[in-house]
Amino acid sequence: MAQQAAALDPSARIVLWQPPASAESDEPECRTVCRDNVARQQDFRAAHPDVILPRHERSASWVSYVPMPDSTFLEVTDSTELGRLLDKLAIAVAHRDARRERAA
Repeated sequence: MAQQAAALDPSARIVLWQPPASAESDEPECRTVCRDNVARQQDFRAAHPDVILPRHERSASWVSYVPMPDSTFLEVTDSTELGRLLDKLAIAVAHRDARRERAA
């Protein structure tokens, strides 16, 4: 049975994600690793089913929503390519998970 994708509730509070200063200088994985980004996206969805990755529309920015412990959603975007969005998502999810671990 296929897993149903998470959906963003219209009333959800959305906060724009700002990468930490150390992440801004990181070389994007999509530039250094030869791997199909569609496969990376499928792997990411399987590992993080709570992260919302809406269908991408041609000529639009890549966008995703990361649920946070305080019931807000981080909006993570990239205007150019899926690989860069996935790199940003990896950082955002790692910071979210670290926050959850500190709170526990």
